[in-house]
Amino acid sequence: MNNVKKVKNTNRIVLLGAALLMATSAIGPGFLTQTTVFTETILASFGFDIFIVIPMSWLDGYMLLNGILNKE
Repeated sequence: MNNVKKVKNTNRIVLLGAALLMATSAIGPGFLTQTTVFTETILASFGFDIFIVIPMSWLDGYMLLNGILNKE
């Protein structure tokens, strides 16, 4: 009886994994296409955002390393 439950559980996990793999592989091409179109359309603005975010990230890292900022 216990063995039958293990087999059913294993089958359920395998089916769930297969469903997630199929879902993520279907999302991929559309996501890449939309990202490319968005980046091409708003290129200058997108570049400016990246230009601003990188120094903010460096500052955050500097503050964390020196104990100025406490993130818990």
